[in-house]
Amino acid sequence: MVYIASHTWPDRWLKPGRKDSIAVYSNCDEVELFNDVNAASLGRKTRAGIGTHFQWDGVDVRYNVLYAVGYVAGKAVARDYIVLNHLPAAPGFRAFLADAQPITAPQPGNNYLYRVNCGGPAYVDRHGSTWQADQPRTNSQTWGSESWTRDFPGLSPFFASQRRTHDPIQGTTDWPLFQSFRYGREKLRYAFPVPNGEYMVELYFVEPWLGTGGGLDCTGWRLFDVAINNQTVLKDLDIWKEAGHDQALKKTVKVRVTDGQLVVSFPHVASGQALIAGIAVASPDATAKPAPAPQPAISGLTVADQGSAGQWTTQTWLDTGNSPYTNDQATFSSLPSALYGAEWLRAPLNLASANKPRATFQVTTAADVYINLDAKQSTAPAWLREYEDTKTTLEIDYAGGCTFRVYRKRFPAGATVTLGPDSRAAAPDALPYLVAVNRATTIEPAYDLKPVTGYKPATARLSGPG
Repeated sequence: MVYIASHTWPDRWLKPGRKDSIAVYSNCDEVELFNDVNAASLGRKTRAGIGTHFQWDGVDVRYNVLYAVGYVAGKAVARDYIVLNHLPAAPGFRAFLADAQPITAPQPGNNYLYRVNCGGPAYVDRHGSTWQADQPRTNSQTWGSESWTRDFPGLSPFFASQRRTHDPIQGTTDWPLFQSFRYGREKLRYAFPVPNGEYMVELYFVEPWLGTGGGLDCTGWRLFDVAINNQTVLKDLDIWKEAGHDQALKKTVKVRVTDGQLVVSFPHVASGQALIAGIAVASPDATAKPAPAPQPAISGLTVADQGSAGQWTTQTWLDTGNSPYTNDQATFSSLPSALYGAEWLRAPLNLASANKPRATFQVTTAADVYINLDAKQSTAPAWLREYEDTKTTLEIDYAGGCTFRVYRKRFPAGATVTLGPDSRAAAPDALPYLVAVNRATTIEPAYDLKPVTGYKPATARLSGPG
């Protein structure tokens, strides 16, 4: 096997140049590291001994692909690859798409009521179809997802059941649909109100973890059933056995609904956890209508400057690699843990600094509102006095890197949030502040995020030897 450390670190560099400490773990005799798809070699190294790793220092990294090949007795036996954010696309990038199939193409004669990007944001696929963002179900009249957190009020509905990979996905060009996913056991489910009748359900899977780096037989390591309305439609599904690592897999089943609800669940998990990347529900009835989507945390956005209102949008599932601005290519390069998966506002970069509110919106549930202020502003504007300085920062890759200080205030359900002016007079080159919203949680912060108070003793005395 061969493994580039680490697949959860796609933001390690903001620009090309000489790079150090690229670590690769492998039990192969030799490893060659490329900065393209099997091209642009950064050098081939021989293993120094048992318990050692391979490391590249002072190499010229120009593109967004790191690609490692492991050799035993001179033969290539294992491969691993990472796609990085922020760097120019590798010349051979399209080689990843050589085996792409139209796996998400709509089936003729079907009316698609629902398409859901499980564990991810809204997405428009290569066929122009919109996949809705995964949202927690709010009542029986909406569609949505559920998990074990429903039994524990105060937890995020996606806590410990959503992840994202940055690996290329084989067999499709719709990588974003498969790079985010939900995982869990019998409490994970998706419910869709539908008129009674016949339905076609498309289920999309990927194995993002097992088999990374090659050299492993992962048969049976993830084994689970899929049921629709408590009837098992896929028994002992083994994604790795059927498709391998990072390969798109699609299953289509026909079902009949008699009680107005179509529920996808995972009633039995024999090994590991169930995992799903996307769900589509279609009807032969062209007049059938979907139920409303669950309410997001951000609602009723009103922008003060009507001239720029069309450039404001609400987004879901904040992550690095997203662009904070509607008219600039800058992307988030570092986020505090509290903001991963948050809803957020994308706004134009060139906002005028005015002494009036920029926008207002409502929160549909108890929520923490985060205002992220360019660190070039030495003091926060007056309207942020009631916000707590979290002592954390986020970064974007604008103009070589820009840091924002993160402020937070909790609002009750139904409250109106007024976003005040930028007040950038003291720092005219500062970027507009950024806004994110996360559902309120009662979970304690990580130990290293809790405040620490030190006390110095009034007197001190040493005794004894040493």
